[in-house]
Amino acid sequence: MTKATTLIAAALLIVAGTANGQSVEAQRAKAEQGDAEAQYWLGVAYYHGEGVEQDRVLGLHWWRNAAD
Repeated sequence: MTKATTLIAAALLIVAGTANGQSVEAQRAKAEQGDAEAQYWLGVAYYHGEGVEQDRVLGLHWWRNAAD
């Protein structure tokens, strides 16, 4: 593994469990209050399984809410 690859892997581990630099829980709280940007990032988290168990249906749900 090259030094660059190691650094990238470390960075990915640091941001795991976050959505747009915030915890999934923080994004969920905002999303439930109607924050479209938080709904988008929560959709990203669920769709890709970033910090939560992957659930593409739930990801699409949050993206639809964001679009509305």
